Amino acid sequence: KNMWGALTKDLSEFVATLADETGQLGGGGSDPNDPSSTSDISNYGAGGFDLATDMPPPTLEERIASVTKTITASPSTYTTPPSSDYDLLSPSDLTSFASTFSASDKTSQIEAVLLTNPGVKLMMEDLVPTSVPYADFWLRYFLRVEPLASLDEELLGRHEMIAHRLEAEAADELAKNITSIFKGAGERLSIVRGAV
Repeated sequence: KNMWGALTKDLSEFVATLADETGQLGGGGSDPNDPSSTSDISNYGAGGFDLATDMPPPTLEERIASVTKTITASPSTYTTPPSSDYDLLSPSDLTSFASTFSASDKTSQIEAVLLTNPGVKLMMEDLVPTSVPYADFWLRYFLRVEPLASLDEELLGRHEMIAHRLEAEAADELAKNITSIFKGAGERLSIVRGAV
């Protein structure tokens, strides 16, 4: 009995801690779609060093790489239809992009992405065609990922907020899955204990 009690207590503490931490990730109070919204996501001291790690702040290239990694790893990058709220573009720019995009014209670029980015390849294998059509997957990739390589500081900051939102959504989903697993295990444990 003591072992099961300790296990249940540990699992409960773990789930509570995870829920608290994911709440902190998602509760930044800034709207990534509102250009007037600001969020100080840094923790830099007078010398430009991160106070938490005593490291210099990341370079623009490192920040772009981090945002690109997060955005390419999120299923919503490929499953969410283009919108001015999600994509930080005007409706007319979105319409223009969608009307001129052709996946067949991008075959060589798509092949290069699949060869150099196994995460995108796995995402495509998971999502196409069951969740999103092939052409829509690549339209959303080229709309959301390709422009990241040439972001300026202001636009990068807005994309970092989107990346933080995607990370928070992934953490929330993980917390829900863990809670569900442990809740089911706890229910089965109660049934086993009741039968003994």
